[in-house]
Amino acid sequence: MKKLYSALVILLLTAIISNSFAGGHKIKFKITGLAGKTVYVGNHYGDKQYITDTIVVDAQNYFTLQGEKELEGGIYFVLNKDKQILFEFFIVEQQFSLETDTLDYTAHMKVKGSLENEIYNNFNKFFSASRKKSVALEARLKKNQNNADSTKIIKELIEKAGKELQTYMEDVIKKYPDCLLTKIFLINKPIDIPDAPDPKDTTFALRYHQKHYFDYTDFSDPRLLRTPVLHTKIYNYLDRLVYPIPDSLKIAAEMICEKSRANKEVFRYVVSNLTYYYESSKYMGMDAVFVHLADKYYLKGEAWWADTAIVNKIQDRVNKIKPTLIGEKAYNVNFVDTTLAKIYSLYGVKADYTLVFLFDPGCGHCKTVTAELMENYDTLKSLGAEVYAICTQPEIDKWKKFIRERKLKWINVGPTSNEYRDYYDVYLTPIIYLLDKEKRIVAKKIDVTQVKEIIRREKKKKADKG
Repeated sequence: MKKLYSALVILLLTAIISNSFAGGHKIKFKITGLAGKTVYVGNHYGDKQYITDTIVVDAQNYFTLQGEKELEGGIYFVLNKDKQILFEFFIVEQQFSLETDTLDYTAHMKVKGSLENEIYNNFNKFFSASRKKSVALEARLKKNQNNADSTKIIKELIEKAGKELQTYMEDVIKKYPDCLLTKIFLINKPIDIPDAPDPKDTTFALRYHQKHYFDYTDFSDPRLLRTPVLHTKIYNYLDRLVYPIPDSLKIAAEMICEKSRANKEVFRYVVSNLTYYYESSKYMGMDAVFVHLADKYYLKGEAWWADTAIVNKIQDRVNKIKPTLIGEKAYNVNFVDTTLAKIYSLYGVKADYTLVFLFDPGCGHCKTVTAELMENYDTLKSLGAEVYAICTQPEIDKWKKFIRERKLKWINVGPTSNEYRDYYDVYLTPIIYLLDKEKRIVAKKIDVTQVKEIIRREKKKKADKG
């Protein structure tokens, strides 16, 4: 069952474009076997699905989807009370009818008044028959796996069925170059990668695939937003064909955004979706991609859909993230110890690695992480690391008690102002930043186990470089 989202739960900065077309829509349905049942009608939008209407089927198995505004093109669907998709249909034409029954929605589907749905319906029937044939052949192959002659013949039949399906799809593309199904077929069309001119060029195939990956993707067609295919195409590229480091992803994400300028609505979706995706990424360092996209599109006035309030929020988030980006030199702080007399400078810490540990003595999770850090402190010291622990809530008595009871041996300081919060993006605790000898940020918001692994990895890198 496909997961559904209420139309109110929308990705940050990616609101559905409101229907603004004139002419209205009227789609009539007859589904024998659903009399008196409640059904839902919805549509795809990127990787989400939204319910747009709730309708009760009448006693004669009829119901109608209608309104004064035209529906935006894309793939729509009808669901039952359990929110299971019964069948999908295309919205391109605004007035047509569909008739089927609950015995077999696909096989018994009849279309009137919609060429797009006739094309889609015919393909569904062909695909269903082809799939049944292939499943039967796969079963025969399994039964005859010890008979070489039989397996050879069955494999040839399976290959033939695959070619027939491919031929059918190519025929649709040639006959109906502008229909929605053609656009979907083309997005999913594999890229034929030629042999490398130089046999020693081991990265040729990857580079060629990257360069031509979007050759058949029509970024000018906003109907593809209301299908799963465009969203999937974009993220398959970013997740599978781009080296997962911020610098590479910045280039790739910007390239996709620039391609999406072919259509205003597609541009809005792509830019806002990618910006949100990297701002909320669970992977360390990906916020650098967010900063890049925010700088280029939102903060330079390219994001026409974003009002002043949204731009200001993004500007504030960029300002707080920038000082904490991987590779940036950490902001220097000069804080006092519990005597309130002695000052310890972060830049004054003499160590190959420095852990900036921001914690609140009253925070339960902070107590757990503090204990883990103390258990590993001697190991960290042996790896060349020192801990610079900043108590974010320095009530002197509680702070001293916390240090005394846990026998904390590292550098313990408390802030003399709250300025550091902006430079270390402190909106919750605990937080651990790992800095190198030059106090550049190597890693951030990590746990104690990761700290040791990262230091060992960094040391190995340096050793390998000689």
